Amino acid sequence: MKRRPLFWKLYPSFVLISFVSLLAVTIIACLSFKTFHYQQRELDLEVRAKLIKEEFAHLIQNEKFEEIQDRAEKLGEDSNTRITIILPCVIAIDTNERILRINSSACQILDITKIEVQGMAVQEVIRNAELAKARIVFIETRYGYWTGN
Repeated sequence: MKRRPLFWKLYPSFVLISFVSLLAVTIIACLSFKTFHYQQRELDLEVRAKLIKEEFAHLIQNEKFEEIQDRAEKLGEDSNTRITIILPCVIAIDTNERILRINSSACQILDITKIEVQGMAVQEVIRNAELAKARIVFIETRYGYWTGN
């Protein structure tokens, strides 16, 4: 019987070990880059949010919602970033607890439309489970407003 040279005895195992090692290093490097990318993206978004926080804080306090929308769109276009500001939920009711007006934030949170709830009783629209989901707090004033935080 003819003996195989030492090279052919070692070469297949060497190739296999090299391939497995290269594959392991590639997987670890990809995962590390992915984690690094997500961490950097998170930091970048936090910095952007902190930069625009003060600009929008006074507009929200003064309830200038159209101006908030315009500035968010302009800043979004300028910085190539989508800016979403979640405004408080506001539901105006009359003395009989019927809905007079409702803003779009409240409609989105409660998954309703303005037209379908106009004139309905608040208790029909907002149930206890939805209150917990929407984190809406009843604030009793002489004007009869529901407002959410």
